[in-house]
Amino acid sequence: TPGFDLDGQTTSVLGSQDILLARWDEDGNALWAHTAGGACGLGSEADNGSRIAFDPAEQRVIISGRYDCPTTYFGSHVITGSADMTPDMFVASYNADGDCLWAIGTRGPLGTREILVDDASDVSIFAQNSATVTFQGTTPATVLPGACVAKYDMDGGLLSAERILVNGNVQHASWVGADEWVFGGFISNGAELYGQPITLGSPTNDGFVARTTTDGTIGWITTFRSSV
Repeated sequence: TPGFDLDGQTTSVLGSQDILLARWDEDGNALWAHTAGGACGLGSEADNGSRIAFDPAEQRVIISGRYDCPTTYFGSHVITGSADMTPDMFVASYNADGDCLWAIGTRGPLGTREILVDDASDVSIFAQNSATVTFQGTTPATVLPGACVAKYDMDGGLLSAERILVNGNVQHASWVGADEWVFGGFISNGAELYGQPITLGSPTNDGFVARTTTDGTIGWITTFRSSV
């Protein structure tokens, strides 16, 4: 298995493109580097992390992104993926020493857009799904195509998953209160946010920013209209 050196920290590469997580101290010295991914000899094996968030209460990081192989490794944790090499979404938690605490995979065409961690160390993943997907947990949740939010507890247990936006895409999100967030992206004709229709000012697409509670009560929506 090939490997590489990152500022003196050596680690292996499992497939053709792996997920990399590394930590440096305040002086820029590399403390550790770890990879995650799979080697199945099929498709692109293009595993990658696209978003990261820090949980100060638990001194851990949450990462999310995509993986390709039917069997994918995060330290001692193994998750399964689609046999047809459809890119699936992962969520994983690592402690301050770089040990993977848990990892979860969700099969289907999902793309992570944002990770938010609340004061209780619960994790909210904003994602985009182009087809119906099922988030696995004690009580699995099936979500129709659109922009969705999946919420996990600090141990990786699925708390909920729901579609929040139809005919649109969420690109970024941020907390603005204990139970309120603001997020933005773009919308197209027929867009609905938490079931409320949004009127476009342009023929095809508008940008938008919205503030809502975590349970779906809308405070306001602002659209950025275009004549294009």
